[in-house]
Amino acid sequence: MRHKSKLLYNVVTAVAVVVAVVAAFVAGGCGRSDHAGYARRVTLAQGRNVDSVLNVLDSELEKSEGYVAEREGRIRTLRGSLASAKNPSIRFDLARDIYEEYRTYQYDSSRTYALRMLEMAVTPEDSSLAHTALMDVFVTAGFYKEASEECALVDSATLSVPDRMTFLSTLARYYGQLASYTDADTVLSNIYRGLKRDIGNEILHLAEPGSYEYEDARLDASDDPMTIYGGRTHLLDTKNLTLHQQAINHSVAGTNALILGDTLEAVWQYAMSALADVRTSTHETTAAKDLAGRMQASGDHERADRYIRHALADAQRFHSNLRIIEIGTILPVIEQTRYNRVDSQRTQLAVTVAVTLLLLALILLLFLKLRKRTGLLADSNRKISEQSDALRTAYDQLSAVNASLKESEEIKDRYIVETLIGNRNNQEFVTLVERTSKKAVIKLKAGKYDEAQQLLAQMGVRRERERMFDVFDAAFLKLFPNFIDEFNKLFPPEHRIALGSECELPTDVRIYALMRLGVENPAEVADYLSLSVNTVYVYKTRLKSRALVDKQDFDAAIMAIPKP
Repeated sequence: MRHKSKLLYNVVTAVAVVVAVVAAFVAGGCGRSDHAGYARRVTLAQGRNVDSVLNVLDSELEKSEGYVAEREGRIRTLRGSLASAKNPSIRFDLARDIYEEYRTYQYDSSRTYALRMLEMAVTPEDSSLAHTALMDVFVTAGFYKEASEECALVDSATLSVPDRMTFLSTLARYYGQLASYTDADTVLSNIYRGLKRDIGNEILHLAEPGSYEYEDARLDASDDPMTIYGGRTHLLDTKNLTLHQQAINHSVAGTNALILGDTLEAVWQYAMSALADVRTSTHETTAAKDLAGRMQASGDHERADRYIRHALADAQRFHSNLRIIEIGTILPVIEQTRYNRVDSQRTQLAVTVAVTLLLLALILLLFLKLRKRTGLLADSNRKISEQSDALRTAYDQLSAVNASLKESEEIKDRYIVETLIGNRNNQEFVTLVERTSKKAVIKLKAGKYDEAQQLLAQMGVRRERERMFDVFDAAFLKLFPNFIDEFNKLFPPEHRIALGSECELPTDVRIYALMRLGVENPAEVADYLSLSVNTVYVYKTRLKSRALVDKQDFDAAIMAIPKP
């Protein structure tokens, strides 16, 4: 047993080493991201639960095709309405609605329906709305020359105040992108920024103070990151914004939080923006790209890869070359990191496999030794078990013999007592027989045959036999007081027996009483009961035919009646 315990200890130790080595490699850098620890650090930033929102974003990304299907369904409905509409004004409004659906969803289709708006324009206002839509499409795609041409065709005086603010917002975005595009040239960049501020001031004059449009223009004109961040988060907290407006404000807040050095807050804002973009099927977006960059910087390479690929898929769906170029500056870095991680994993895996194989060989060797010793122990246990079974069988047989001997001893004792008690009656019967026999001999010698016959008939042999049966019945019922109850269970109610006040057993029952006492020879039973052997068989057959049990099992059932 000591050898066995030692071998088991060695096996367990080896397995523990394998587990520890593999765990060390996995924990040490087999591609594991540190986003869990990153999330714990993030929760310190303004109480934001960044890991929670990232988990929700990951879940929503898997459902993104469902959101796309919803938008496609709305577009199909609008296109069907457009196909059946006859009124020019209604057709223009439907074309504009379809353009709005495509505006942040797909460049080609949004341009197509902006052109259809221009074709369907009935009034100067309709034309200006169509040129504003085309201008917005070109600004989004980065086609600034074409956007400038469309801007020149817009007559803002024909537009309502809300539509004029939409035009001015598009124009401000146009100048803002030009400022970013010419950032290397300070003079040009400052000119475009000045033009953007002028447009913003014009919007402030048109918008109602305190409205979303007013606050949006005010913040858009600011250069202070703290003001912009605080204003955007205030809008998110106080205004009932659409999902698309939420996406824009979260993205801007994230960018300014990053400028302020609060990286963790920036991640949360970008994640919220990307979440809103997914739920609205917005493909013209920067949040997923910016979030991927933050994940890459934090070491969460898995999410960085997931988000940058989602951003690339959105840009390709929208057909935005500008966004594809922007993503192209980040994607190679993430892919290189991913390649390095995979290569490191491959090296670590090779080392792990080698160590594991070595340890498995050691375990196999120990197992074979343990198996050999276990086989020897199994043989010993088998022999012990066989001997135990043999002893148990012998003990059971001995117990059965002892029980049978005890029962036989009790039966013998009972009948000895009954014989001693009945000895006086037996002596009287012997004396009577002796006297009667002498008298009968004398009569026979005298030739008085009739008188001799009469004397012999008066000896009382029948009465003595009946007395003998009564003694037997009484002794048997003392030994087996439950015999009649158990015997009756073998028969239906109509064939059960009931003993009289003298407790005399019927002859057929007495036959089976003798059998239960061990007198099973039909000849002996017949001789004791002064019957023929054939009569004994007749009695037994009659009882068996009435029994509930099978005839072949009846005798065994009688012998199984226990002695209490």
